[in-house]
Amino acid sequence: MSNVLKSKTIIKRPTEPSFLSEDQLPSKKEYIHNSNTYTISIDLFQEFGSVQIRWRNNGPIGKFDFVALYEGYVPSDPNTGYSNWQWVTDSQGTFNTEKQYGSNWTAAYVAWDFELGKYVVVTKVGPTS
Repeated sequence: MSNVLKSKTIIKRPTEPSFLSEDQLPSKKEYIHNSNTYTISIDLFQEFGSVQIRWRNNGPIGKFDFVALYEGYVPSDPNTGYSNWQWVTDSQGTFNTEKQYGSNWTAAYVAWDFELGKYVVVTKVGPTS
């Protein structure tokens, strides 16, 4: 994995996750986080010639969180224009996009922002060169 692109976003939040409704989370287990910050990171790498996306999220996982692969840059609406995507259902995982690794790939961790009423990029990495 010599060609690994990494990104990390540290999010400060209230001690009590009052901004998240139960409906936004896949289960109540996500309420156990007592720290004031959490980290979401995403890596983009190749394995056996395919683009792989690896994510880690030590905070709450929103019901509509997903990781996506884009050719070039992420569009202003990250819920469009992706080459492949996958829901985030666990705190960490790897997604084989089944796309051939090469230049100009960008990966993003995307979440629904209930205040703004739209999808937003939490963190991204790329494009590959």
